[in-house]
Amino acid sequence: MQISLPAYSDWSEDCTLPEGLTLIKNSTVEANGFSYYYSLALQAAIEDGTIAGVQTEAEANVGSTETEDGPAARHTGKTKTFIKLAEDEVGIDWYEMLSLENDNANDNEIRMAYKRRCLETHPDKQPDHSDLLFKKVQRAFEILSNPDGRRAYDSSRPFDDTIPLDGLNVDEDESLFYSAFTDVFERNKKFSNDPKISTLGDASTPIANVRRFYDEWLAFRSWRDFSHSAEAKDLQEIKEDMPREEKRYYLRENQRVLDKLKKDEVKRVRTLVERAMKIDPRLRKYREEVAAAKEKEKADKEAAQERIRAEAEAKLVAKYAAEREAAEAKKAAEKADKQRVIDLKERVIVRFEDADLLCEIPTNKLLPDVVRLLNIDWLTGIMKDLDELEAFANKIDKMDNDEVVGYFNDFVEERELMVGQSRYGEPCRRLDNEALLARQAEVAAAREAARIRAAGIVWDEEDVSNLQKAIAKYPGGTMDRWRKMAQFLRDKYTEDEVLMKTKKLEAELKNKAGGNTATTSASQRAGNASSVKPSASAPTEATDVEDWSPEQQKHLENGIRELKAYKQKDKWQRIAKKVEDKDAKQCFERYRHLCNLNKNQ
Repeated sequence: MQISLPAYSDWSEDCTLPEGLTLIKNSTVEANGFSYYYSLALQAAIEDGTIAGVQTEAEANVGSTETEDGPAARHTGKTKTFIKLAEDEVGIDWYEMLSLENDNANDNEIRMAYKRRCLETHPDKQPDHSDLLFKKVQRAFEILSNPDGRRAYDSSRPFDDTIPLDGLNVDEDESLFYSAFTDVFERNKKFSNDPKISTLGDASTPIANVRRFYDEWLAFRSWRDFSHSAEAKDLQEIKEDMPREEKRYYLRENQRVLDKLKKDEVKRVRTLVERAMKIDPRLRKYREEVAAAKEKEKADKEAAQERIRAEAEAKLVAKYAAEREAAEAKKAAEKADKQRVIDLKERVIVRFEDADLLCEIPTNKLLPDVVRLLNIDWLTGIMKDLDELEAFANKIDKMDNDEVVGYFNDFVEERELMVGQSRYGEPCRRLDNEALLARQAEVAAAREAARIRAAGIVWDEEDVSNLQKAIAKYPGGTMDRWRKMAQFLRDKYTEDEVLMKTKKLEAELKNKAGGNTATTSASQRAGNASSVKPSASAPTEATDVEDWSPEQQKHLENGIRELKAYKQKDKWQRIAKKVEDKDAKQCFERYRHLCNLNKNQ
């Protein structure tokens, strides 16, 4: 229900109304000219919680337009409400009008100050009943109680926008920085959207708080309204009766001007913060500490990398040194093993050379009376166990000449069966250890039986004479010599028996001749095949073609080699000059004899 307000004298000081009554502040509801004051006082009481159950002005006037005369203008809809101050109102201190000491008062303090000032400035309490001061108090409350109006008014008040000049030197006195910037930040703090924004602090402020301070100010958001600034004096006032297109145009133009001023404000605050950050002694010290820490970290990292590199290099050097030492040791061991093989091979060769049992004809055939040099090379080449090779050399050194050749041949055949490869380089059947041991035992038993049988055989004079003829007919180096000699004796004796008897005769001839007889081994070392030269008492005589010393044979070979391309008739006379005690005919017959022997091999 709508009622007329009672007279001021009948209005209770506790601002209470009869229960169930609703007050609507309206220009049509006035009583004695004071209904406006009563309605505002009642509204303040309702908001303050003094009374309840009364409809407020905002609830009663939703969607309504301003009907009072004056400079205030309101815009509804999506456009925010703002209050445009008149020029004569910009210079008035409306906080002082409400007896507020500063502009930090909250809404509740403004309402309480307004009620108090209303009572103080009411026309009934004025000597001349003037309502001029009372209306100013109402205007002050109207401006300061409206958030947009208050911000517009606060933004229009005089404000020092200056910031300290760049290049302030605080190296000698750090207090200059705090005295120059503290007040500036405090002044600008009032425009922050964040009421709890940090303060500059002092030299004892922790660096974390200092950094947080600058982070907050770098993100500073100002609520400052430039609608009443000198730069915005040309803003067009938007009226409700304007055409929609015109209204929109002026709204855009006004917003463009305000946005530019807003950007300038943001730039100003950013400049202030950046200058402060540049010369802030706390940040400078912090930056120096951070730089020193980074340098130390970098130095430590480089030192660690250098240490790791040095350790890796040392390990690599040690590894290479160890590998080099191992390689040198291996090379030395291999060289020692090769030299040992050479020495053992030389021992074996010397053993058979001293016994005139060595044949240097380049074949691998096993002979019962001599040992071929190629077989020695093959045997010492395949025996990887040098201790075993040394044991073999030691054993043949202790054996008799009659047995050593057979033992050597048996050893070669056993090695062929052990490695699965013949001395000619061809694959052959490989026997295991058990089969080899059985074969060794069988061969040893056969040789022992042959030796026993040969010891009991009696050779008569005719058989000895025929044997000497066979020796002369089949000299050393003849292919299948012992088989042919046994056939010459009409197979009365085996090849081994013929071999043993021949060796026995040769030993007797050496003893009788005093070592002046040319032996088979001498001719063999010279690369020739020759027979045993019998003594003067022998029934056969050695031909002149076989009576050659090793030195003579060597000189003959050198002469033939040097004059190989010589085609003149005196070729053999020239060769004979190089051979002592031999003429051209003897040299040629010796050469032809050797060629025939090679063909029979």
